Amino acid sequence: MTSRSRLAAGIVLLALFAVPGRAHADEKRCEIESESGKLVCTLIASPGPPRVVRLSDDLPLVWMRLEWNDADGLSRDIGCIRTAGGIQEIGVAWVVALYNTDTGEQLYLDMTCEWPGEDPPQPPPPPPTPEQLAQGNAHALTLQPVLSPSTDIGGLTGLDSWLWCDDPGTVAAGAALNGWTASGAVEVVQVGWEIIGPSGTVVNTATCGSEEAPAVTWMPETMGEHSVVVTAVWASTWELTYNGIPMGSFPLGPLALTASAVPYSVDEYRGVLSE
Repeated sequence: MTSRSRLAAGIVLLALFAVPGRAHADEKRCEIESESGKLVCTLIASPGPPRVVRLSDDLPLVWMRLEWNDADGLSRDIGCIRTAGGIQEIGVAWVVALYNTDTGEQLYLDMTCEWPGEDPPQPPPPPPTPEQLAQGNAHALTLQPVLSPSTDIGGLTGLDSWLWCDDPGTVAAGAALNGWTASGAVEVVQVGWEIIGPSGTVVNTATCGSEEAPAVTWMPETMGEHSVVVTAVWASTWELTYNGIPMGSFPLGPLALTASAVPYSVDEYRGVLSE
């Protein structure tokens, strides 16, 4: 089996099994050279345990590290071996990888040395959550209701009021956090209308509607103070990168953003009988 095949097989096994750790303590070996009579010391790094970490509850991204020392290479001064302060140091070679567990795609693969006194490579910070993306773009993704009659006039019992919102269409949304960059183009997939008050109601629509074709027609039956709350639900896909390395495209949403309540008074309509 080739080195590359053995490396791939080792990573697959590491992804399937969590390997228990062992004590992390560097080892120092000293011996006297027979020819020079000098005391020669070698400091050998003791590896930490292999590790597998899922980076996000929302995304199928798994980071892993696998110890991969090559004894034959070290014997020929190849690999994680160096001289520092007159002491030879032998480090731990780690293979570090990032995977999409849904597709099996290897997103990143590198080899790094852990030298004596250092810690093994650590997983990156978690990527932004969909909620963080939504909150970072809340201003653009929060929709305000439009009413007719307007809020300055208010509604009347027994007569229709119409509600709609201005649909911004496709909205570019993005977030940058701890080396991660997320970007997407989202669209409204549902609008929730909640009218709170004596004649309250809840209606969900697929679109914002318009002045010509309102999303909601509401006839209040009881006078009093009401308020209108709009919740816009967005969805699409987002592209994710870490330190410039593409991590893939993932479904985004549904993301729900609720606007502040808009006051809306309803007066009573009284007919006048004439003789």
